[in-house]
Amino acid sequence: LIEALDRARGPGQHRTEAEVHNELGELARAGGDGEAAAHHYAAAVAIWQALGSANAVVGSLNQALVAVDRGRFEEARGMLADLRSRPEGLPEAFGAPFLLTTALAALGCGSPRAAGQALDGAVEALEARGRALEPESMRVLAQLADLARDLGEAGLALRTRDAIRRLGALERVRSRGRPGTRGLWFLTWDPATTMIAARTYSPSLRSPPS
Repeated sequence: LIEALDRARGPGQHRTEAEVHNELGELARAGGDGEAAAHHYAAAVAIWQALGSANAVVGSLNQALVAVDRGRFEEARGMLADLRSRPEGLPEAFGAPFLLTTALAALGCGSPRAAGQALDGAVEALEARGRALEPESMRVLAQLADLARDLGEAGLALRTRDAIRRLGALERVRSRGRPGTRGLWFLTWDPATTMIAARTYSPSLRSPPS
């Protein structure tokens, strides 16, 4: 990918360069290198914004998720606020991922009520459209359930587990060529310990969900 990035820096290759940066961000994030992930996502967002591409929303959500992964919940909340204030608004397809990320950031900032409201909004939007969860959204839900449990927010943990069950996220999910997904993803829930575990590498959001 580093070689691909070098080749993508030629004239007329800006879109490819942004995509490679985003992919490098995904790999860095999967490997636990939050600093490198943030760098590559920021580079992708800058290019997409310059091109006027809606994919800038994808990159910005990925940036917020990296901030959450690093425990920088206030920073993530600020990024999400910037996204919400976009003059053109958020594309409908990004509504649920945005709300789920908002829920996680809010809980990390000590606002369980705001987290619950965002969770309910995301679930309502997904159920109204009959949509399955994207792999990255599954991971965020698992994080939310775990964080709620760790913080002693038993009610929110139960609501999150219920959302996972209702959305069918406890079953194995295999991508079938949909943009932004690949590989095998599944969540497991142990009712005895109330723990939810996400298994197998999942890429971050890369393009508007179909």
